[in-house]
Amino acid sequence: MDRNDKDNTCSGRAVIDLDTDNLRRTCEHKCTPSPLDFQVLEAKTEMKKAAAATSTPFSSLHRSVLEKVNPEVATKIPIRTVINTMRSVRRRT
Repeated sequence: MDRNDKDNTCSGRAVIDLDTDNLRRTCEHKCTPSPLDFQVLEAKTEMKKAAAATSTPFSSLHRSVLEKVNPEVATKIPIRTVINTMRSVRRRT
């Protein structure tokens, strides 16, 4: 099944452990992930790590990471999709 199909029912998920940088699958994928999916995951992980390590405003962290990635990747990560996660990571540290 192609990821872009309207009937995409893939429940596959993977997370990167921020402490070990290991990728862990939480649900098996039924689709074929695109290379952009991995780049998006890497950018989001970089934002989370920066949020945990600094007190820089979230909007600045978001902007600085997106300046370094492919513009197509940047369009897939609006701040509203990562800000709560960055808040959560920062609170835990």
